[in-house]
Amino acid sequence: MSNKLSQSQSILFKILNKIPLFANFSNQNKLLLISVCKSKNFAEGDIIFRIDSDPTEMYLIIAGYVDIVLRNNQIVATIKPGELFGEMGVFTGMPRTATALAKTAVKSFIIKKTELDTLTLQYPKLGRDLFRNVIAMLAARIRENNELIKNLNKEIDRLEERIKELSDKG
Repeated sequence: MSNKLSQSQSILFKILNKIPLFANFSNQNKLLLISVCKSKNFAEGDIIFRIDSDPTEMYLIIAGYVDIVLRNNQIVATIKPGELFGEMGVFTGMPRTATALAKTAVKSFIIKKTELDTLTLQYPKLGRDLFRNVIAMLAARIRENNELIKNLNKEIDRLEERIKELSDKG
């Protein structure tokens, strides 16, 4: 199969194998995805998308790094080669919740929402597998956030106890 692919398609095929969103895809479905991927490069400092913008595409990073930045300029994630970003807006249709900024020069492949929508309608198994994986990814994020909340609550309790101890001494 890989001898039919161009060098960039072969790289993309290997990357798709490592991305949980596409983990259980058949080789045929991966090839269908590759068929709608377009190469797109960004210079260091380029804004890939802005917070509140419409989510028209998702990105697979081949080389370089992308910072995900909140409204207060806080960097909440740095996306590295082999990772995907921008997917949640594509699936939900909701505006972007952060800005994506090229930390370095970036080589990427993009998947446009319109083309992904067409693929999922034409190939229902691809759509079913994709949406099952999206649900699993969201469930994992919820579990991670629940753990963070639990840890933050423990820290708040600890700090409140410490404040009480200090005020009792004072």
